[in-house]
Amino acid sequence: MGEGEPPDPRNAKEAFTVQQKSRRTILTALVLPAALTVATLVAMLALIPQAPSEIVMQWSGDEPSRYGHPAELLFVPVIAAGISAIMWAALGSASPSNQRLAVILGNALNAGLNATALLMLLTQLGPSPTGSLSGILIALIPAAAVGLITFLLVRTQTD
Repeated sequence: MGEGEPPDPRNAKEAFTVQQKSRRTILTALVLPAALTVATLVAMLALIPQAPSEIVMQWSGDEPSRYGHPAELLFVPVIAAGISAIMWAALGSASPSNQRLAVILGNALNAGLNATALLMLLTQLGPSPTGSLSGILIALIPAAAVGLITFLLVRTQTD
């Protein structure tokens, strides 16, 4: 293609498709987990003042095995954001199928960790605090939902 020639429409369409895919990748790999993390942090910061000064942090069977200040749970969304950042960094050097897998796993882990932290705090706010494993396993529901949504979003990138 010379200097004065118009761009080839086929290349323009291909460039647009690549640009569109990268926007979707940014949305699914960066914006979605960041939004989940920020929403979790905001909700937790609003709930922590209502929580008791010590809450159950770890369960061993049916008995609490460790207590801590509710603010300790704020580290969980930060760790979730770190995992998402690592997955984002891995996208550049991975094959397309591995990129999709990294985004799906990163988002599912992010949602699961955020939901776990929020549920651990919410279960301690009631009149009779409980935080048994069955309550925490509910965190798998948003993790699976976000993983499925991410799968559907990144799957359509290649269609």
